[in-house]
Amino acid sequence: MKKRHLAGMLALGFVGALFIGGHESSAEVLRGSIDLKGGTTTIVTENGVNVLKKGTKKYELTEETVIYSSCALTVNLNNTIPVNIDSIYTKSSLYVNGNGELNADTKQGQFGINVGGYFKPFYFSGKGKITAKGNEAGIRVHNEIRMKAGTVEAYGTNYGIWCNNDIKPFLSSVLKGTATEGTGIWAYRDIYAWSGATVVGEGQVSGARSAIAHIQAEGKGSSITGVSNDINSGVSALQADKKMLRAYCGAVVREEYRKPTFEISFDTPVFVTNYKTVKRNMNDMKNYTWASEPGGVYLNSQGGLLADPAKGSPSSMRVVGTRQAKNCCIINYGVKCEPTQLKYAGVHQVVFSEAPTAFKVTIKVNYWIDADGSGNYHLETKEFEYNLGENVSVDELKAQHPYNPGADYVSGSHASDFDATEDTTIDFYYEGDLMKK
Repeated sequence: MKKRHLAGMLALGFVGALFIGGHESSAEVLRGSIDLKGGTTTIVTENGVNVLKKGTKKYELTEETVIYSSCALTVNLNNTIPVNIDSIYTKSSLYVNGNGELNADTKQGQFGINVGGYFKPFYFSGKGKITAKGNEAGIRVHNEIRMKAGTVEAYGTNYGIWCNNDIKPFLSSVLKGTATEGTGIWAYRDIYAWSGATVVGEGQVSGARSAIAHIQAEGKGSSITGVSNDINSGVSALQADKKMLRAYCGAVVREEYRKPTFEISFDTPVFVTNYKTVKRNMNDMKNYTWASEPGGVYLNSQGGLLADPAKGSPSSMRVVGTRQAKNCCIINYGVKCEPTQLKYAGVHQVVFSEAPTAFKVTIKVNYWIDADGSGNYHLETKEFEYNLGENVSVDELKAQHPYNPGADYVSGSHASDFDATEDTTIDFYYEGDLMKK
């Protein structure tokens, strides 16, 4: 009997090990039909499975999970592996704490996270990460967004983040919104970055936009960056429709226009303020300091951008215009008629990334031929384009003459190969049949 009892225990232990080792959960899968009805919930990882606990109840979280609450909800992210769900919808406010990671990636829904009240991720405690993806907007919030730590990233078609009130990140918090077709971050009221916070919006039309209030960064280390993928959209990379951009106390407001439609060259100045999107927040290019990567861009006497050919000929450049206020309380001290408000060493940057260049050199070749030995020459001209600094082969240019292959080269203005440093005209002389190739 003892042997049988022992064998039974061993068998039971083996079966139990199967259940434990298989990362299975006996908890009910949380779906949108279940109303959590507010309160405090905690997400933890048990045997490799993420579950949500509320009181004595426990729910398994899957990629199909919709976390729904008709009342204000607190979610503590104590999970040790990222939790992947479909979406979150709260009719009232949503508070998120903890150091875990949550991904809400809805397949069919409009919003990855939809909040009917305040959205306060990592405002009270924790420094975790939230990523939300939606078919219209990654995150939609009816009231304010407030953060003090952690990272929130949102992706959508029309909006990355849509907020019907203020956006207020503080301290070490990072807030990012990306839209494939519209505006990265949209707020009805102010978009702030305070005391070291980082805000980044990127969109096809605009990076970040406020309908009736300011876009304002304040405090050293704070920055708001708006990235636009269309300089001709008519909406600035950072746009405060009714107010203006502000940067105070060492903070930075930064506009970036990716792949602008102008070309940087060494002979035709570019005036970026001719673009409506740029002109809204920058009145005079001469009030800004200009630099580029690689180097070479400078402001000419007319106030336009040119490139120094001696500094190289890249196919594209990153061009940056920077204006920094004096360290005093007077807005735009010493600068007139600039719409962006700076004080206490605040900074406004306008960046043109992947700006195309027109560093081309035209070599014009006059092909002269004396067809009958009379000394009277017939002329045919061809033009060839080279990159600035590219080596030009004289033998290759000679061979490009348009006449009968039997035509004989006699002389020319250039005998040796050279580098294309400027537009040049070359003369080559031939004798032979005028008939063209």
